[in-house]
Amino acid sequence: MSRTWVVLALLTGVPALADGQETDPPGPIIDTIIVITHDIYSPEEAAKGWVYRLTNGLHVTTRPSVVSHELLFKVGEPYDELKLAETERNLRARGLFRTVEIDTLRVDDKLAVRVVTNDGWTTSLDFNLNFSAGEVIWGVGGQERNLLGTGARAGLSYRQEPDRDVFTISGGMDRIAGTRTGVGGFYQALSDGSFGGWNLGVPFRANPDGWGVDLVGDAGDQRILQFRDGDSLQTYRRRGVRQLAWGGVATRADVRGYLRLGLAGAIKSEAITLYPATVPDTLTATVGAWGNFLDPRYKVVTHYNGFARPVDVDLSTQILLGAWLAPDAFGYPRTGFGPVVEARAGASLGPMFGWATVNANGLYTSAGLDSGTVVATGTLVGQFVRKTSSVLHIEVGAMK
Repeated sequence: MSRTWVVLALLTGVPALADGQETDPPGPIIDTIIVITHDIYSPEEAAKGWVYRLTNGLHVTTRPSVVSHELLFKVGEPYDELKLAETERNLRARGLFRTVEIDTLRVDDKLAVRVVTNDGWTTSLDFNLNFSAGEVIWGVGGQERNLLGTGARAGLSYRQEPDRDVFTISGGMDRIAGTRTGVGGFYQALSDGSFGGWNLGVPFRANPDGWGVDLVGDAGDQRILQFRDGDSLQTYRRRGVRQLAWGGVATRADVRGYLRLGLAGAIKSEAITLYPATVPDTLTATVGAWGNFLDPRYKVVTHYNGFARPVDVDLSTQILLGAWLAPDAFGYPRTGFGPVVEARAGASLGPMFGWATVNANGLYTSAGLDSGTVVATGTLVGQFVRKTSSVLHIEVGAMK
């Protein structure tokens, strides 16, 4: 089944310029946006056998509103090829579609933008069975990433381990009521406690976004088992709550890149003691600041990390600088300062493309460097043979 939605049609004119004013010739104005969502298999493909028809019958086609909420262009705006390319990348990044195509056409000599998506299969079922050291570990579960065609996520699973049983329920939605607001969470009912996590915010979802905020946290009360040489050594009880908050603004933001600056903070209440005894919780907090620069560059390829699906390989130049401050007044034995550096750059040459990354972080106190890690990676991909990718990946690092 296909769904078609004409978002809006609007007649527009170009305002007259003031005397002496100079400007670049305006691009054509978008008059109409058409959104078409297709089922997993086309009618021609479905005619090949009952398996194709059954797959379409079990699947709910994505609603056109899910697609339209990702559009970075509007009726009445000048046509911008970069905005169309960024929209395609954002739609593919949702993981809901086999293909995404955006093109233009003329309707009564007016410019129309047509967005066509073909759904992918978004239901996953999992069953695993392992035998190790005379123990049986098994689990069963399922997850849907496009619930009833709304783009919402939902999942259930059960896992039986030698030390505990785990029942997990999860869910989330990225764009509530068509806004950038997203929510998600999970809850694990353990045979020896409970654990859960949540997130709520208005994150940066596209390069032109001017601001973003997010709240991420978790809470739990459960056993921690300590082993040595395969034998159980000690059992602890951990009870705690963690909450991270961050927010940022973009001093420059469009489809051509951004520079974002922001602040972050975290607070943790935790107690770890021998099981089943309890002790009062300790309360700690940290604050931080960060900056993120991006010069976007992507390469669309197939048969790489996605079988025959088109994949956007990130070859952007990106630099993130940040720092965390953990004062002794916030519950730590001594004041600590933690710098963070992340950098990435990529390039493409004919059938080859690759990228390199550097990630470094550390913790400094009055006694000097307390701990830290540095990791550098390099990845080179060659597509010299049809439908085949050859990958060379190198990774080195150091840790204190």
